Amino acid sequence: MNDNSSFLNYQLALERYCDYQERCESEVLDKMEKLQVPMQFREMILQNLGESKYYDDLRFAKIYAKGKMEYKLWGRRKIYMALKQKHIKSEFIKMAFELMDEEQYFDQLKKTIQKKMSEIGIINSDSKKKKVINYALQKGYESELVWKAFKEIIKHEN
Repeated sequence: MNDNSSFLNYQLALERYCDYQERCESEVLDKMEKLQVPMQFREMILQNLGESKYYDDLRFAKIYAKGKMEYKLWGRRKIYMALKQKHIKSEFIKMAFELMDEEQYFDQLKKTIQKKMSEIGIINSDSKKKKVINYALQKGYESELVWKAFKEIIKHEN
């Protein structure tokens, strides 16, 4: 197999990989590593894929943040850390967060807290309160919002 056909085969494989779902540059680089794409092809393939919009880190950040917030009920802190692990620029993450609806975000935090409260039962001790709060914090929600939502829920229950 000559270099040109090898190059095209690798490029095609990576195009299919990017077509399957939204990708970021670090995921494309990881896939190149797994496919053992020769070093002399990597930069050119990455450039071609980027120019053809097969991957876009800003687009990825927006879709990733929206998906994790809506389906996994993650908070901003957890989403931020996950995107940083994928080497997404902070400015792109900030832009993705700006698209989040604050009211929807707060409502999802309340749903998250209510779900945990229903699992635990009546919140009649500090240890149960701590479990609920810690659960929301582990989901990546900001502590001041967690406390605000928790107090709101308790207030409406009494």
